[in-house]
Amino acid sequence: MSHNDTETPEYLFLDIPMKQVLEQDGIQVEEPWGRLYINAIHEGRFGDAIWGRYHMLGDVEDGKVEGEDMNMAESIKQDAIGYKQHDREDFDKAVSFYKEHMNSGDGHPEVLGIIFGVDREDVSGIKLPPVG
Repeated sequence: MSHNDTETPEYLFLDIPMKQVLEQDGIQVEEPWGRLYINAIHEGRFGDAIWGRYHMLGDVEDGKVEGEDMNMAESIKQDAIGYKQHDREDFDKAVSFYKEHMNSGDGHPEVLGIIFGVDREDVSGIKLPPVG
């Protein structure tokens, strides 16, 4: 699967266009995470791409998300719950996209598993902490 560098295949979890990462336009990208993000999208390894996305802006250190008392998996789950609660249509599109584009070469299939788990879960009663 190949994607145009000016587009993103999905806008919730892969929200930064590849061209912006390549040119570091308005963002400072940590390596090797930026390259991982780009290569994984080009190769259709979307668990790896999301993993790279969460790391490439330097917000993750030693598996913990900076400024939050949670690890990467918890952060991805919290984001997925928020999207499902507040942007259901796009969340459903993202889930459908990832289900259609599973790749056995993905090094982080657990990332998509987290998103699929939230899709199956009733999140209506979950209160998320304020952002920031």
